[in-house]
Amino acid sequence: MLAYSFVIQLVSWPSAIPLLDLLVALAVGLYARVLGVLGIREMHTTTTRNAALVVVIPVALFFLLALLGTAFVLLIRSTSLA
Repeated sequence: MLAYSFVIQLVSWPSAIPLLDLLVALAVGLYARVLGVLGIREMHTTTTRNAALVVVIPVALFFLLALLGTAFVLLIRSTSLA
């Protein structure tokens, strides 16, 4: 299953071009998530919905923790400057 999601590294070479870097990174990252969902679905013979939840929940938790961490740092900085 891991091989499914790592095959996208073969197509990430255009990221060396500065203008395409962000677009390629976004497309390759999204494609890796799709392949992860398909790989989990096939390996564990589960539904696509459950496989998508397995992939999306850790990503959502990461962004939530990053947002909370950023808010905490901004709060600490604003109180220490006053």
